[in-house]
Amino acid sequence: MEADFRHTQFGWMTVIGLGAALVLTVVMLFVEGWNLAAAALVVVVAVALWLHWSLTIEVAGGDVSCYFGPGLIRRRFALSEIVEVRKVRIPWYHGFGIRLTGHGWMYRVAGFDAVEITTFSGTRFRMGTDAPDAALAAIEAARQTAE
Repeated sequence: MEADFRHTQFGWMTVIGLGAALVLTVVMLFVEGWNLAAAALVVVVAVALWLHWSLTIEVAGGDVSCYFGPGLIRRRFALSEIVEVRKVRIPWYHGFGIRLTGHGWMYRVAGFDAVEITTFSGTRFRMGTDAPDAALAAIEAARQTAE
């Protein structure tokens, strides 16, 4: 199914941070010699990098989805359960990645802008994006069409 809206933000800080950790660990393996702990760390960091290199917001088929990298880590909301959508700023101290904040769950790879979804149950979820106006407009348009 083709998406009504799809925007992917590249996670520069995530890729640089995890990439540096990966390179340093591989160098450590060569300098210090092979050991199981360092080899396991290389695998863990490589998988984390593969899972979190980007964040995509997608509006399609009556749903709003937000997922990291290849899409194994994802949140999906039916348009019918969304009460409010708004553009927000995320403070620096909320960090990056998957976080539970005082404003609900957050997925973020870079920047400070986000779209916050509030559901009928009161759940709030923040999706970091470098295109908050376009994401907000797409979600609102899809909600209007779904009504």
